[in-house]
This record gives sequence, C-alpha cells and structure tokens, in this order.
Amino acid sequence: MLEVLAQSLITGVVALGGLMLAARLQHGSFAEARRLNQENRVFEIAVELMTAIDAHRFAMWELKESQHEARADSAHRTRTQDTRRAITGPQMSLRVLCPALRASADAAVAATYAMHKSVDIDDLKARRVTAIAAADNFQAEATAFFAAVGIGVPVPGDDRWSPSRSLVPSDKSVSDLTAP
Repeated sequence: MLEVLAQSLITGVVALGGLMLAARLQHGSFAEARRLNQENRVFEIAVELMTAIDAHRFAMWELKESQHEARADSAHRTRTQDTRRAITGPQMSLRVLCPALRASADAAVAATYAMHKSVDIDDLKARRVTAIAAADNFQAEATAFFAAVGIGVPVPGDDRWSPSRSLVPSDKSVSDLTAP
C-alpha cells in the first residue's frame, strides 16, 4: 500500500512539473509573439507615416505652386487637407510606441508643414528641399533603428542575417530601444 501511495505521489509531482514546464514555455512563446507583433506594428506605422509625409509634401507643392502662379482651386486645398490628416494618426502612434524616432519624425512633419508658409516660388523650392532632407533623415534613422532590432534588409557580411537566425534577434526588441 505504501508503495502504491509513493508511486502515486511521484506521478503527481511529475505531472505537476510537466504542467508547470508547459505553462512556462507557452508564456515564453506568447511573450515572444507579442514582442514580434509590436515590432512589426511599429514598422508598419513608420512606413505609413513616411508615405503620408511624402504625399502631403507633394500636395503642398501643388497647392502652393498653384497659389504663387494664381491658379489655385479648391481641389488642391482639399487634397492638402486630406494628406495632412493622413499624417496625424501614424505620427501620434509612433510618438507613443517608439519615442526613439519621435524627434526625426516630428522634424520631417514640421518641415513638410512649413511649406505652407512659403512667400514665393523660390521660397517654396527651398522649403521643399528642407522637407525632403528632413524626410530622408527620418527614413535613415528609422532604417537604422529597425536594423538594430532585426527588421530590414540584410547587410552583406552581417552574420545576424544568416538564414539560421530568426528575423528579430532575441536580445533586441523595440521596447529595449524605445525608452525616452
């Protein structure tokens, strides 16, 4: 009888240990999946913001050029307002989810918005060049940021990008790099 009780106790302990191990592995998988999901979402937001900035810069160019040439119409203004609204959501999301890119993103947005203040066509051209440079800087910083967490185009000779490694290095995450 004592032997059966000891065997039952050992079986119970082994089963409990197995359950604890399974729960721990499942929790680790969930945490990893959540981290990867957050990194991918931040990447998508950054791309959405870059696209919106480019669209707004083009719309501002068309609007202000037509105003300086006295041929502006309401369609230009409507398009500019629509493209400006497209910036707000991703800009706010990026500010919250990835403070590391906030300064360069905000600078690109501000430089694009500044095109509206142009006083003549030469001033518009100069502001456009500034806006493009700020957008390029944002893109470069975002590219470096995402490369640091393992999202992006592989760099030749960088063994972090070998097929045997996962897309996102386990020692890096957006949360590691987003601290203010």
